[in-house]
Amino acid sequence: SHMQSKMGGKPVVIFVESEFNKGGISTYEPFDGYMADMMARLHAGYPNAKLVLGFGNWDSGNWKNFDRAAAASDMVGIQGMRGSTRQAKIDMYTLYDGLLAGVKTLETTFPGKAIMLTDIAVSSYPEPEYLAVQNDVLAEVFNNLATLKSHGVQAMIYRSWNDSPNMNLANYYGEAERHWGVAYSGSSLKPAASVWIDGVKAERASIGVTVTLTTTITTPTPSPAPSH
Repeated sequence: SHMQSKMGGKPVVIFVESEFNKGGISTYEPFDGYMADMMARLHAGYPNAKLVLGFGNWDSGNWKNFDRAAAASDMVGIQGMRGSTRQAKIDMYTLYDGLLAGVKTLETTFPGKAIMLTDIAVSSYPEPEYLAVQNDVLAEVFNNLATLKSHGVQAMIYRSWNDSPNMNLANYYGEAERHWGVAYSGSSLKPAASVWIDGVKAERASIGVTVTLTTTITTPTPSPAPSH
């Protein structure tokens, strides 16, 4: 009823329990049934919804435990995040490799199921040094879209266009959580914004889709990094 009141039957994507597989859930078989039942209700109540079963990209040996939920979903997915508060600089550059490994596991665990990268996020903290890291890490994902697509990836979502300066620091990545955006909270661009815009335009052109990206951004030149 919420979807009908807000969207009126238009196409939507619903993430069912994003990164749910932690805290003992990854081996709790009844939860598989709970999610499958909920997906059946969502499909029946809102037929124009695409349902995505969103794993966190860890403990992949237990993903097979959620075969019923995966079968009931339209897509399965994984997330991929990197931030300096949790990863060393060299490990920031492992994002693509981690995504590819997870995608291959989904491909073999749930054959034929479409895959979405549900939550890609690369923090630019601390700036200005990590502006280039964010740019390069995201660029590697776009540079390897053909490989990801060959293993079943059909869609991906970046976590946040703008920074979130009021994000609660109790979240897993702490201060880095406030700097996921490819644009500052005032909307001026970081270098990585061009990677996303150009990558999306190129992908759409390659499949013959002409769509104008509408944003409030008018220049690809980033402003100086804000003080912290």
